[in-house]
Amino acid sequence: MAKRGRPVTIVVDWSKIDTAFSLGATTEMVANFIDVSNSYLEQLIRKKTGLSIGEYRERKLATTQIKLIQKALAMAWSGDRTMMIFSLKNLAGWTDRVEHGFDKDKKTIILKYNLDETKDVTPPVVPPDDNTSDK
Repeated sequence: MAKRGRPVTIVVDWSKIDTAFSLGATTEMVANFIDVSNSYLEQLIRKKTGLSIGEYRERKLATTQIKLIQKALAMAWSGDRTMMIFSLKNLAGWTDRVEHGFDKDKKTIILKYNLDETKDVTPPVVPPDDNTSDK
């Protein structure tokens, strides 16, 4: 018969868990990092916070996401043109694509173009060369 002793107490470093989740680590990665099973990590988080492991991970990752948005906007405000364009497209919904699609009955294709400015696409007429002479 196997000898039963005291239950093993695992000391968990919550700063490691929080840091790993804030960097986008998966549950499996964090469990392996602190050397526990996925289910035990889930139990620890549920007991400490009352949250599911997914909810806890999202909360920790949200801090990183906000910091990245703040940094991106600071770069845009300082004049980084690439970051300005990226921010306008991703945060303000700007686009440089031509809108297209179908109407409700899917029989008509809808294309939207800006036709305010017309361009002459007629090729220029080249006058004949008058300096040709027969020698």
